[in-house]
Amino acid sequence: MDNPLGETVKQIDYAEGLLHLLEMVSENGPGKRSDFIDHYGVFLAQYSDIRSLSVIKSNWYARMQNMVKRNG
Repeated sequence: MDNPLGETVKQIDYAEGLLHLLEMVSENGPGKRSDFIDHYGVFLAQYSDIRSLSVIKSNWYARMQNMVKRNG
């Protein structure tokens, strides 16, 4: 996927799971954060040291806010 913001942003998005979040939403349709948080937590546990539910939720929120700000 080409990222108009450049290669560095593309690598950060990949490392922080943005593509995974988008894939989850595209496969399951729109929903509340609680509909996705368990699955996202599994992803983070596999690819990072993040295990705390509060940190998982915070990470989810930060990534979603980042995506919204890019579109605005």
